[in-house]
Amino acid sequence: MSPNPNKVGISFQALTIGLILAIVNSYWISVNDYLKGLNHTYMSLFSNAIFTLFVLILLNFLLQKLRPKSALRESDLSVIYIMIVMVSTISGHRMTRFLGPIAHPFWFATPENDWRNMFWRLIPEWFTVRDENVLHDFFLGDSSFFIPLYVKSWLGPLIYWSAFLFVLCFLLICINTVIRKQFTDRERLAYPITWLPLTMSQSPSVLLRNRLMWAGFGIAAGVGLLNGLKVFNPWLPAVPVGWETIVFHDKPWSCMGSIRISFQPFVMGLSFFMPLDLAFSAWFFYLKKKLPNFR
Repeated sequence: MSPNPNKVGISFQALTIGLILAIVNSYWISVNDYLKGLNHTYMSLFSNAIFTLFVLILLNFLLQKLRPKSALRESDLSVIYIMIVMVSTISGHRMTRFLGPIAHPFWFATPENDWRNMFWRLIPEWFTVRDENVLHDFFLGDSSFFIPLYVKSWLGPLIYWSAFLFVLCFLLICINTVIRKQFTDRERLAYPITWLPLTMSQSPSVLLRNRLMWAGFGIAAGVGLLNGLKVFNPWLPAVPVGWETIVFHDKPWSCMGSIRISFQPFVMGLSFFMPLDLAFSAWFFYLKKKLPNFR
C-alpha cells in the first residue's frame, strides 16, 4: 500500500533526508561558488535545489514500485525542498558576502591600505578570527581544519555568526507572516517561482510522463552538455549561450548606447512561469529606458 499523499505532517524520514541533502548541497554550493565560480544561487529559483528535487523524485518513483511503504509523500518532498533552499540561501554567494568581516579585513590588510588603523578597532575581536597562522592556512589551504588551534579560533566566531543568521532568518519569516495576508489573500500574487517545485512534488508522475517537459529538458541539457564537452574537446561544435553587448556607432542609434542581447535557456524556461504583463514589462521598459536618449 502506497503512502497516503493527503496525510499531513512532517515525517522523521523527510527530516533525516533533508538534513543530509542540506549538508551535501551546502558543500556543493561552497565548492562551486568559491573554487569554480559557478553560482547556483544567483537566480531566485536555485538550480541546485531543483536538481536535487528532480533526482529525489526519480528515486522516489522507483521506490514506490519496489517498496511503497518507504516512499516519500508529497509533503515530505516539499519539506526536503524547503530545507535545501533555506540552507542554499545561507551558503550561497549572496549571503556569505556579509560574512567577510570574519577574516577578510585581517588577512588582506597591508601598510598601503592601512586597514589596521582605519577600521580594525570598529570590529569586535570576539566576532572575528585574527590569528595570522590560522588565517594563513585558511586562505592558502594545504591543511586540515580539525586542529585544536583552528577549531578553538573558529568556534567562537562561528557560533556568534550562526546566532546572527538565525535571528536574521527568523526576522524575515516574521516579515513574511505580516505581509502574507496582503500579498496572498488580497492581491492574490501568483508566486511563479514556486510553481515548478510545487508541480514536481505534488504531481511527480504527471511531470515525468509529460513529453513536452522531456523535450524541453533534453534541448536545454543537450546544449549545456555539448558546451561543457567543448571545454575539454575544442574540436566539438558549440551553441553560443550567454549574452552579447551590441554597441551602436551610427546615428540615431548611437544615442541608445548599447543593448545587451542574451540567449539563456534557463531564463527562457523561467519566463514561462511569469505572468504575461510582468514578462512584457521586463523588455518593454528596458527599451523605453533607451528611447529617451534619442534626439
